[in-house]
This record gives sequence, C-alpha cells and structure tokens, in this order.
Amino acid sequence: MISDNNKTAAELREEKFNLETDPLKEFDPGFRELNRADAQKPEENQEGDELQQYIDKIQRGALENTEGTIYNYELTFRDWREYMYEEHDRHPACPNKEHVLGFIDLMRETNKPSTTGKIISRLHEAYNWWQADNFPHESEYDPFEAALKERNLKDTDEEHKTKSPPYITLDEVRDVVHGIKHAADRAIIGLQLKLGCRSGELANIRISEVRFNHENITEYYSVLGTHNRLEKYPNALFIPHNRDGNKRERSTVIPLDKEARQLLIDWLLVRPDVPDPNNPDDPRLFMTHKGKPLSVGDIRYIWTRHWWPEYKQPGNGLYRSITPSFARHRFSTYWKNDLTGINREHVKYLRGDKTEANPDKPSDALDHYIHTFYEDVEDLYRNRMYDLYI
Repeated sequence: MISDNNKTAAELREEKFNLETDPLKEFDPGFRELNRADAQKPEENQEGDELQQYIDKIQRGALENTEGTIYNYELTFRDWREYMYEEHDRHPACPNKEHVLGFIDLMRETNKPSTTGKIISRLHEAYNWWQADNFPHESEYDPFEAALKERNLKDTDEEHKTKSPPYITLDEVRDVVHGIKHAADRAIIGLQLKLGCRSGELANIRISEVRFNHENITEYYSVLGTHNRLEKYPNALFIPHNRDGNKRERSTVIPLDKEARQLLIDWLLVRPDVPDPNNPDDPRLFMTHKGKPLSVGDIRYIWTRHWWPEYKQPGNGLYRSITPSFARHRFSTYWKNDLTGINREHVKYLRGDKTEANPDKPSDALDHYIHTFYEDVEDLYRNRMYDLYI
C-alpha cells in the first residue's frame, strides 16, 4: 500500500474528493473489440479506427482538405498510435492527461514548440469530434486541453535571431556523413547538405521528380524522372513551391552531381517496396524504417541521431545545436562566403528564393526584370559544389 507521503497531489485529490483522472480507461477493451470487428469486414467496407474515421469523415469528407493536409494528419495519428500502444498499451482513443503530456515531451525532442503544438492540435481536433459525435467522450473531460495548460508550446524567436550554428569545417561535415552506414540516413543528410533544401521539401519529393540514369533503378522505378519539368534536364531534381509543406518561393530544378546520384542509388536499391496510399502512381522518394512516409520530425530525429551529442549545444550557449536547418545554412554560407565572385541571384535560385530588392530599400523596377534559370546555374553547380567524399 502506498503511503500518503508517496502519492502525488493529483492522486491525493482523486482519493479525497472521489475524482476520476482516467475515465476513458474503462472503454479501452470496447474500442479494441470494435476495431477487431472492423478488420474482419471486406476491405471496401472497413472504416478504420476512430482516428481514421475522423480523417475520412471530417478532414477528407466535410472539409475536403488537400492530400497534403490529410498526409500531415496521418503522420500525426501514426505516431500517436505507436506511442499509445507501445508505450502505454492503451487504445489511442482512450488517453488521460499524463499520456498527452508524455507525447508532448516526446515530440519536443525532435520538433520546435510551435510544431509540437500543431501536432497536438490535430489530435485535439479528433478528440473534440469524438466528444460531439457518438463516442463515450464526455465534454467535461478533455486530457488534451488539460495537458496544454501545463506545457508552453510557443517558440522563443530570440534563439533563432541571436544564435547561429556553430562553426564546423567541411572536413568535420565529411567525417559525420562518411560515418553514416544506413543508406536512407546517409541519403537524407547528404542530400540536404548537397541541395540546401528544407526537411519538408525533402520529405515531399516524389520519385518522378528525380532524374538520373541507372539501369536497374530505371527499370524498377518506371516513374523515375518522368515529371515534365525534368524533360530537358538529365541528372537533376525538381522541387515545387506550391505543395503543402514546401516553403520555397519558386519551383526549382537543381542539378544532381555524381555524389548526390550515388546517395540516391544506394537508397533506391534498398528502398522498401511499400505502396504510398496518397500517391500510388508516384510514391514519395523517402520512407521511414517501417515503410511509412517520412515526416519533418523523422528527419530531425535522423540528424540528431548522427550529430548529437557531439554537436548538441547547451541551451544557454552561444550557438544552436546541429539540426536539419544546418544544411541550409551550410549550403548558403558555402556559396556566398566560402566562394568568391558568385552571382547572388544564382544562389537565390538554388535556394528557391524569389528575386527581390534589398528589403531595407524601396523596390527597384529593375528587380522585376531579373530572372535566373536552370541553365544559368547548372555548370556553376556541377563545377563548384563541394564534395562530401562519400
């Protein structure tokens, strides 16, 4: 028997005032039974679990959201299911506040506070729907609302305004990449360093948006390099600007040098043959170790696994820890600072930035007539891009 001295304040209140702090626990067996029964139906009649029902009826049905938005919900719900089943042996529709707090802390390990807030808000939306529909979720109990009151999920912009990544030599970068043995991890980190792209942009790349020649890979992936923007450009990759999760301001075709192609070859030769439900005819380039679409959080975790603890900085230190954003900083710094005589507009093209005037001065009419094309940067990139010596 646990003495009062060893009980938490919540446990003492529950006991003293006859409160229920885990009211959904009793419904766990019932939800599991319903899900098992649903799985026995013909596939075309299956509704999925309670999270999938929310996606189909609300996000896809009532709101008619884009597949990109639905994809973000599916990633969030996938992580929540794994966390609840594997960490707590609890059905994901039956959480208590402590479960939510633990998931918030887990997501914070690989995401900014605001990103974690978006993740929790997706789950909270599903929970609110359960409260309003024919589910045993009473309006008086909301573990997500209670947990959010105990966690600050607002970004502190001061760190990003005042801190820069630590100085790391190119040889140090090469050492880290060279030490990565897993083909997917090496390709993810290596390509971000070679392309300067954001994590969301990398996660969104379709196989059709990558073009290079390799007999075995081209034969197996018939859609490889078939995007119309790559028709004239062998050994190149296309990143669109108008896709959910992509933040670049203009669509960009970027050259693939020999190393980038080797990273892709090593990965595509072992990529799991798992269909992409959102893009069956044009699947995503990268998948998780479990064969699921890659998320921004997955990519951040991969970076921290290979760069930390050596390149993790203390919270009160002068520099930021190494995360995927380092790749974009390293890429931009190389082209503008490490090299000389590089046209600024060419660097902006590679980064996917728009041509614009100095933000501190009025726009000049000339800026509206400055354009940069793939042909302007191809030779420059292939001749001057740094090697990782993979």
